[in-house]
Amino acid sequence: MVQPEETPDGIAPFSPGRIGAPPVFVICNQWTQALERISEKEVLNAMRDFVMGLLHIWKQDKFEMRQRMEANKDLEKKVKNLDREDQRIHKEIQAMDKKMVLFAGDGDDLAVAGPAIYPSDMSIDLQASLRRIFEAMERFMDSSSRAYEELLQRCEEEEKLAQERGRGS
Repeated sequence: MVQPEETPDGIAPFSPGRIGAPPVFVICNQWTQALERISEKEVLNAMRDFVMGLLHIWKQDKFEMRQRMEANKDLEKKVKNLDREDQRIHKEIQAMDKKMVLFAGDGDDLAVAGPAIYPSDMSIDLQASLRRIFEAMERFMDSSSRAYEELLQRCEEEEKLAQERGRGS
């Protein structure tokens, strides 16, 4: 006699076990149900948050790079103007028969900012995002492992039942 398959919410409406299907069908059905209970949504959301953080940093880096490029263009214009002014001054100095002392500025106030430095909170956000990804993946793996263990246990039970049926006939 075939016993009805029990599920957490009662007897399954359609079950390969209830209709006496071979164990492989019962196992496949149970595996499908286990996979449906496991949600990858948490892992995907954590990954999406991480990618959004990276995108934000990338956009900020691009913005800062554009600012540096514009500053470089302004710097080039200032240097050209200074070169013209310097040439004019040199001509005046030569014309005055070297009576003036040559004066040249060091130009430190025109220095361009170095590489972009991100605020430490952005790197902390990325680290936290990565941590959330791995924590979500760990929970997903635990759920998958538990589902596999349950399925393995059911398979062993089915195997024992099949052996008992074989002995009983």
